[in-house]
Order: sequence, then C-alpha cells, then structure tokens
Amino acid sequence: MESIFLKSASSGPEFVFIKVEINKGKYVSIGNIYRSPSCTQVDDIKLCKEIEEFVYEAKNDVILVGDFNFPEIDWDAHHSINNSFGSAKFLNTVQKLLLLQHVDFPTRARGSDTPHILDLVLTNSHCVNNIDTLAPLGKSDHAILLIETTLTNMGSSPDQKYNYNKGDYVKLRSHVDCDWDKEFMSTNLDVEDMWNILKTRIDDGIKRFVPLTPRFQSNKWKRPLKEDIRDQIRLKKISGGHMFETEIIQVG
Repeated sequence: MESIFLKSASSGPEFVFIKVEINKGKYVSIGNIYRSPSCTQVDDIKLCKEIEEFVYEAKNDVILVGDFNFPEIDWDAHHSINNSFGSAKFLNTVQKLLLLQHVDFPTRARGSDTPHILDLVLTNSHCVNNIDTLAPLGKSDHAILLIETTLTNMGSSPDQKYNYNKGDYVKLRSHVDCDWDKEFMSTNLDVEDMWNILKTRIDDGIKRFVPLTPRFQSNKWKRPLKEDIRDQIRLKKISGGHMFETEIIQVG
C-alpha cells in the first residue's frame, strides 16, 4: 500500500495529510493532527481552515486522527462547556463538514486529574467499525487507539513490481516537466516541503506510466547450503560438471 503526501505543517497546529490508494482509483485521505493546549485564536482559525480544505478537496473517504486538546467539549451533546473560541470554532467546523466523531471514552488520564477525551477520530462516512485502546507508549499519559475500519485494501498485489524496462518515459518526462517555480511557490522555499512536492509528482508519474509485472518467485528449496557445497556447485558450472563428478567418484 503506497501513500501520497499532500501537505504538512510543523508550527502552530501541527499536521500531516496523505492520501492512500486502497483500490484501483479509490483513495482514502488521512490526516494526523496535533493541537497544542497553548494554541492561539489565530492557530485555531488556521487549523479549522486546513481541515475544511482537506475535506473539501478529498472527494473520497476521510479519516482525521490526533490529539486535539479540547477537554471542554462534551461529545455526547456536541457542546463546548465553557464556549471557548477554539472549541466553539472547531465544533462549528465539524458540524459544517458533517464529520462523525467516534471516540466516546476518555483517552487521557493522569493522577487525580479528571479524564478527558482529547484524542479524536473524525470521518466523513460510517467507515469505523470499532476503536480499542492499548496501553500508553513510553511515558505518555494518552491511550493508543487501535482503529478498525470497513476500508479494505484491494490494490496492487504484493507479488507485483514496477517493470521499469516497459515504462513510457516520454510521457513520464512530460508529466514532471512543469513550472516548478509555481509549484514551489506555496512552500516558502522550505526544502522538505519542496522535496515532498517533487517526490509526489514523480511517484504519481511512475504509477501512471510504468506498468506492473508479476514478481518472480522461485519455488526452489530455500534451505541454506554449506560453503563447501556452494564451492562444488560453482566448480560444476565452470567445468561442465566433469570435475564435480570426478570428485564424487574419488570420495566414494
């Protein structure tokens, strides 16, 4: 299963958005988000704007997960207890996009603190079957969420590989021959963002213009051979088998 990078941010609200092909021509868009408890109103506006654009542009199943740090939201009532700017803005965005929030149990607990639902799973369809919790990782006080979905991978067989000898490189070169100054304009010359845009375009071109072929699988016995036996096999190949046969006769 391969993923296509879409967008990321490492300051303010942190996120990474990708797209995964689960069937030929069928994708699921996945976002992982971290919102710091110290986020400003500007950060919350930006976060909601990024989520809106991500969902609108997806045109397929969407799964958003992450630590959103909204302890004041009552998800049973879809209501912000203290009606803070960030939580109210976020709830309005969730309702506007018709997103479903699937976590109905506390995901963070520490000492005598009141447990809260801070880690969320949001989707634009009924694609989540079940969510289980696992023990926190390391010193974290957040539970790990194990998410079971209805989405199945019917994509390329793992026994296939790209046949680069049969690729249409004229079309591939044409695909990557674009106005890169314009493509990189939104990156503010961030090297990582520029690389991700370039890599995504190349990967997309390979998928389009390089065919898949069955991966050769040998049915030969896989048990490792001793080094002296390997030497005899090499000698047989070199001498046409005569030396190997002679040595066997001498041993006998």
